[in-house]
Amino acid sequence: MVPSMPLKKVTRRVSEGLEFLVSAEIRPSLTLRVTRCRVLQQARRVSRVTISVLSIASVLFCTLLTGCRPAQSPATAINTTSANPAANEKTPAALAAIQRAETERVLQAVRLGLKKERIWDRREAVGLLAPLVPKNEPAINFLIKLLRKHKEPAVPSLIPYLKEGRTERIYAAYALGGIGRGAKSAIPALLANTTGDDYGHFTTAMAEMGEVIHPFIVEELESGEPTRQQRATHILMSMKNRGAFAIPQLKKTIKSPDRDVRQSTIDAISRMTKHAEPCRGELEIAMGDPHQWIQYLAAYTLVQINIDHKGATDKLIALLADKEMAPHAMSGLWIVGERGKAAKNQLEKIVAESETSYDRLRAASVLLSVLPESKIALAPLRNGLEDENYEIRGSAASYCGYAGKAAAPLLEDLKQLKEDKNYSVQSWATDAIRKIEAALNPNDGPDG
Repeated sequence: MVPSMPLKKVTRRVSEGLEFLVSAEIRPSLTLRVTRCRVLQQARRVSRVTISVLSIASVLFCTLLTGCRPAQSPATAINTTSANPAANEKTPAALAAIQRAETERVLQAVRLGLKKERIWDRREAVGLLAPLVPKNEPAINFLIKLLRKHKEPAVPSLIPYLKEGRTERIYAAYALGGIGRGAKSAIPALLANTTGDDYGHFTTAMAEMGEVIHPFIVEELESGEPTRQQRATHILMSMKNRGAFAIPQLKKTIKSPDRDVRQSTIDAISRMTKHAEPCRGELEIAMGDPHQWIQYLAAYTLVQINIDHKGATDKLIALLADKEMAPHAMSGLWIVGERGKAAKNQLEKIVAESETSYDRLRAASVLLSVLPESKIALAPLRNGLEDENYEIRGSAASYCGYAGKAAAPLLEDLKQLKEDKNYSVQSWATDAIRKIEAALNPNDGPDG
């Protein structure tokens, strides 16, 4: 059945935000000088959206005052008594299934009710939503989408959710990110609550806020505090080339005494390579960092900036000798192609001796990229395409695509996989064929 949950906190916050919506959206002649009753009496003078907002505010305000569920009309009432025999079972799984089913029934009624022409029907529809909100993921999502629809005026209602449970925090963060520049007032709260398991969600959401976030990122990078600097670099990772405004600050944080700050700085720069040329000197120094992962990131970024950077290619080849770093170093060698011929012996050794199928396939693909005439590389890839394990077949197909035109002898094998019983393998094979054929016919336009 629909859970009965405490509403005081959520209704207070939502109603406060929606009261703000009311005062912000009704005509200036009505703002701040009429009571709720008078607003409703003159509802015909305002837009349909405003009427909906007034309805929501009224119901949630009533709920706040009474502490109980608003009355439901026969037309929109939901029968919360389940006829399912499983309702009498006390197992958590059975109760959870019943709750999910009833929640969806209520949300469907709300969706239909909000489309009604009469303001009273819409008001009662929203009343069905209120008891579901606390700790109920579908209802929280529905409510936050409702708030987000009203853009900037909804920001005060969304900010408090950043301190709630994980579900509320994530939904609210993405809603604020979607509002963009209008959510500037929420940025300090977003930054302050960017912690724990939600870290990536918050930084991704803030990256979507546009130029309004720029001054805050610069301030974080210049703070000298490793935690704040890392937070800023993670936002920049999501912004990619849009984060180029922070290059002057990144040139400083790449020299930080804190290893994690240096690493996240280079990671951010590697995602904005169109604008990373000014960082070349700092990246070349970073290839001598005591930590191999930072060496790799610096070399990988440099070959993206300049594919002919011999020092970076040599560093990637040197990292092949390390068992843990070899798979990552091979990703950089795919970029340099035949410029990485010096890696031939090490790649052949990995193909012959590696304990994992995936490393052998990856090494074979890179070997084809740096040495297209290699015969050693074709056999592991062909065997991989015929493997019983669909994941290995898919990986082999994907690696053929990375090898480009050098994998042309495997085209017929790949075409057979277009009829594979596994849909993912079909998709990987189709993508690989497209890449190989594009490499074979580089002058062909989109129209062929």
